[in-house]
Amino acid sequence: MSCPPQTLVPPTAELSPVDTTEKHASTILIVDDNPRNLSVAVDSLSELGATVIIARSGESGLKRARYAEPDLILLDILMPDMDGFEVCQQLKQDIKTSAIPIIFMTALSDTVNKVKGLRAGGIDYVTKPFNVEELLARVTNHLNTQKIIQAFQNRNRALRKLVPDEFLMQRTAPPESNLQQAIRYIQTHLGENITLEAIASELEMSQYYFCRWFKQSVGISPYQYVLQKRVERAKFLLERQELTPAEVALDCGFNSQSHLIHHFKKQVGMTPKQYQER
Repeated sequence: MSCPPQTLVPPTAELSPVDTTEKHASTILIVDDNPRNLSVAVDSLSELGATVIIARSGESGLKRARYAEPDLILLDILMPDMDGFEVCQQLKQDIKTSAIPIIFMTALSDTVNKVKGLRAGGIDYVTKPFNVEELLARVTNHLNTQKIIQAFQNRNRALRKLVPDEFLMQRTAPPESNLQQAIRYIQTHLGENITLEAIASELEMSQYYFCRWFKQSVGISPYQYVLQKRVERAKFLLERQELTPAEVALDCGFNSQSHLIHHFKKQVGMTPKQYQER
C-alpha cells in the first residue's frame, strides 16, 4: 500500500541558534524522582514563560500526561518504580499522548541507552548534570517546531475551505483512501481498546506521522475522533432503550460508566440517563 512519506523529527545533533528569551504559552511536564533535578529544571524553564507540571514517579508521570496533555515532556530514565524507557513506550502506545514530544534527561550518556531511548519514542537527550543554556535551547527548539507544525496545519485547514471539494478529492486521492481505511478500522474496533500503534500499523505508517497526518486531514486528533464516534454510538444505543448506561459504556469501549458520563455530557450537554429519559 502506498503511504505518504514518513517525516519524523530527528534528534537534535547540533543546536541551531534560538532565542531562549522568547516566551512560550506552552505546558511542559517534568518527570523525575530527584527533587534537586526538579528544582533546577523548573527554575530554568520558568524563563520561557511556560506552565511547568512535575511528577516524581513514572506512574504519576503517565497520569499527569494523560490529564494535562502537555506540549513537551522532560523524562528521567533512572526511576525506582518504572524507568523512563517504559514510561515513554506507554505514552507512545496511548492514542491520547502518543504525539507529545519527549526529551530524556539522564546521566546515561552511552550510545546504547541513547539509541534505546530514541527507539522507545524519544526525540532528544539532555545529559545530567545538564547545562541550563543547553536545556533551554533544546526545549525552545522543539517548542518552536511544534508551533510551526500547528501553523502549517491551521493554514492547510484554511486552504481546504477555499478549494472546491471536487478538486480537493482529485488532488488528495491516496491520502483520502488511507483516511477511509483509518476511519473504517476505528468504527470496526470501536468497542475495543483502540491504540495508536494498531491503527498506524494498519496503514503502514509510523505512529508519529499517523497522528500528525490524521489531525491535519480531519481537524481533530485520533483520540478526539474516537471519543466523538463512541459518544455517537452511545446515543444510538440509548435511543433504542435496550441497554443500560453501564452496558452502553462497555459496548462503546469506555473504561467505565463514569468515563462515558463525563464525555457524553461534554459532547451532548446531558448525562446518558437524561438523554435516555428525555
